[in-house]
Amino acid sequence: MSKFQIVLLSLLLYFMTGHAQITSQGFDSIKLNRNIYEYMDVTPFQKFQDQNLFSVETPDEFYNIGLPVSKDTVLDIKYIFAQTDADGQIKRLTLFIDDSKNNALELLKQIFGNEHTTAQSSLGKAYGNIFYGWVTPDKTVIIMAKTDKINKNFGIPVTSIAITKQSDLLKIAGNNIHLKLPELLF
Repeated sequence: MSKFQIVLLSLLLYFMTGHAQITSQGFDSIKLNRNIYEYMDVTPFQKFQDQNLFSVETPDEFYNIGLPVSKDTVLDIKYIFAQTDADGQIKRLTLFIDDSKNNALELLKQIFGNEHTTAQSSLGKAYGNIFYGWVTPDKTVIIMAKTDKINKNFGIPVTSIAITKQSDLLKIAGNNIHLKLPELLF
């Protein structure tokens, strides 16, 4: 194999594994602590056409960010939301994905290592969400919430991945974006 073919193959493998997409700094070109207005395809939550599918405490902190033109071959992303502070700085990114193929956990393990925490929340039911968590050396917290139940609005089990700097957790505590309930088909 020539040097060119080796470099090309390495780049293809790098991009196919999603490592170019999710990092401890953000997702794709969307980075934590950058101003939301640096991005072109941004819609305030109050003007977002699918806002009826989601629930937030203070909608003026949330923005929907358009999906990347080139879709990730590993993660099937449905929505990307940024939560900002009063100055428009991105403090949390939340991705809602279709994880029907159950590959998101393995991808995040490849990027961030084995998860530090695992918890289950079933609210007294036989099913529930399973939460996985990582804290990176640069003090970024990544939380993945996964359910195996099908969301009736999407026809798939929806998994969320949130990326936040540890230093910003208290500033944004208690204000997450969630899918509205009831959301599951039984």
